[in-house]
Amino acid sequence: MTDLPYCAVLGNIQKYFERIRQAKTPDDKFSPDFLKNTLNFKSSNDNRLIGLLKSMRFIDDSNHPLQLYRDFRSETTFPSKAIAKGMKNAFSGLYARDEEIHKKNDEDVKGHVIAVTDEDGNAPTVRLITQTFVNLAKLAIFREENEQALTDEQKKNLPVTLPSSGNKFNLTHTIVLNLPTTTTQEVYDAIFKSLKENLA
Repeated sequence: MTDLPYCAVLGNIQKYFERIRQAKTPDDKFSPDFLKNTLNFKSSNDNRLIGLLKSMRFIDDSNHPLQLYRDFRSETTFPSKAIAKGMKNAFSGLYARDEEIHKKNDEDVKGHVIAVTDEDGNAPTVRLITQTFVNLAKLAIFREENEQALTDEQKKNLPVTLPSSGNKFNLTHTIVLNLPTTTTQEVYDAIFKSLKENLA
């Protein structure tokens, strides 16, 4: 049996992280007072966030902010890569069962939660853990769906050989292709289809 973190106020999950980005990193501790007076979450139920941040390794066991907390605040985009890293820390038991569990639907995630926690499927904590995970996944950027295995330098040096059309030599060009940031497969399909047609 493995304990997994969860938030008690599911509707506040996105707000928690938005406010963390907006507010100054606490000089000392991410305490209930900081949560209440600086981030403006006044319910005692909101204190569950502190346990989640510890599991994510955003803060240490004494509530002091760690580097991942600072990385999150320094990111220029949201959703966040730091949250993705934090999720893998906090939900390592789920990721041990499925490395791409963040792509799964609610029922699949719930099934893994039940298996890891050994809780009854109708237990309130199962729902809270599942929905905490699902809501966090919406705020996280994992490995780009169409990320190439090659490094940028390797991409620059990839040769594209044009057909010789009966000539005695082959002409080789190096093409630098800056791909747009998108998770839509159709965009990449259209780009490479156009390349194939125009280089044929």
